[in-house]
Amino acid sequence: MKAIGDLQVSFPAASDNRAFLDRLIRVILDVTGRLYGVPTYQRILRAYAPSRRPSTTTILSVLVGVQGSFASLPAPGGEPMPSTATVPRAAAATPRQEEPTAVRLLAVELEEHHRQRRRLEADIARLEAAILEQSCELSRAQGEVGSAERALNAMADKLAELVNTVTHVTEAEKGGRAFALRAIEAARAESRLWRERYEGLQALRREEQALLDSYRRAALGAAGAAR
Repeated sequence: MKAIGDLQVSFPAASDNRAFLDRLIRVILDVTGRLYGVPTYQRILRAYAPSRRPSTTTILSVLVGVQGSFASLPAPGGEPMPSTATVPRAAAATPRQEEPTAVRLLAVELEEHHRQRRRLEADIARLEAAILEQSCELSRAQGEVGSAERALNAMADKLAELVNTVTHVTEAEKGGRAFALRAIEAARAESRLWRERYEGLQALRREEQALLDSYRRAALGAAGAAR
C-alpha cells in the first residue's frame, strides 16, 4: 500500500511507532469507514511494514485514542459527536448508549481469537479424519506385509531346500540351481519392497501426527489468548 510507504517515510524511527500507528489507523478508517480489532492491524503491519512490531497493548492504546478523538468532536449543536468508527454509517445516525471504548475494542479482539480458534478446531478435525484414514490404510498394509512375508519366507525355505537338492545333482542340472538362486533373490527383493512400503506409511503417519500436534498447540494458544 502506497499510503503505508509514505507513513514509513514520515515516521522512520521505531520511537515513532505510536504516531505511525495513529496515522495508519486513521488512513484505514478513512478508506473503510470503520475500526478493526488488533489482530487485523497486526496482519497489515506484517504484510506491509514488517519492521514495525508494536505490542498488542500499544496498538490497543492507540485505537482507544483514535476512538476517543472521534467521540470528543463537537457536533454542530455543541454536543459531543457520537463515534461512527466501529458501527455502519447508516446505523451511526441513531443515538444510543455505547459501551466503553476499551471494552468494545477488546470484544472485537476476543471475537477474532474465537474465529481463529474455530478455524484451528476445524483444521484439527479434518486432520484427525485424515490420520484415521491413514491408520486404517497402515493397518491393512501391516496385514498385507505380514501375510506377504510369511508366504515369501515359506517360498524361500522351499527354494532353499531345492537348492540343497540341486547341489547334489549332476552338472547338467546346474542351470536349475541358477534358476532357483534367481528365484530366491527375486523373492527377497519383493519382501524388501513390501517392507519399504510399510516403513513409508509409518513415516507418513508420524508426519501427520506431528502436524496434528502443532495444530493442537496453536488451538490451545488461541484459547489461552482469548481468556
